[in-house]
Amino acid sequence: MILVCGSVWNADVDVIFDAISEYDKLNERKIQLILVPHEPTKSHISYIQNKFFNNILLSQISEEKKISNNIIIVDSIGKLLKLYAIADLVYIGGAFGIGVHSITEPAGYAIPLVTGTNCYNSPDAESLINCGALSRIKNAVELKNWLLKMTNDNNIIICGTAGSQYIQSNTGSTKIIYDKIIYEIN
Repeated sequence: MILVCGSVWNADVDVIFDAISEYDKLNERKIQLILVPHEPTKSHISYIQNKFFNNILLSQISEEKKISNNIIIVDSIGKLLKLYAIADLVYIGGAFGIGVHSITEPAGYAIPLVTGTNCYNSPDAESLINCGALSRIKNAVELKNWLLKMTNDNNIIICGTAGSQYIQSNTGSTKIIYDKIIYEIN
């Protein structure tokens, strides 16, 4: 199972570390963890490396290096959207701080989503929560419990499908906004 943690800050890393540590004690289904810092600066990357000792930077991965037991840390920008395409689960960072990063990007991939409590800066958060695509957690225990719930493939399908359907039902919003602007101007 691949868990992509996108746009994470140190507060997110702390929650993820504690949750994964407890999850690994309780479940045989291992998680391949990919951490994408909001800003891949030396200090952010070092913080993650100091938490997760068995890590490898994305820039260091080659065919010769095995990544099976390593935490992958993305150390460059522009990779997150492609990583969502290979994810089974997505943690969206920022919601234990100033506010959540984009939650609609991964929702379109039919992937269950989880984030912290400060997610209402996203206009789609409430709708994605209500349809069952996005879960909001308060701490590492709740993240661990969500991960355990997602070991059931049916839960992954149900939550992921809800997000994909939400995105599909809201396509065409550019035209709606355009029409409204034109109507207001005229």
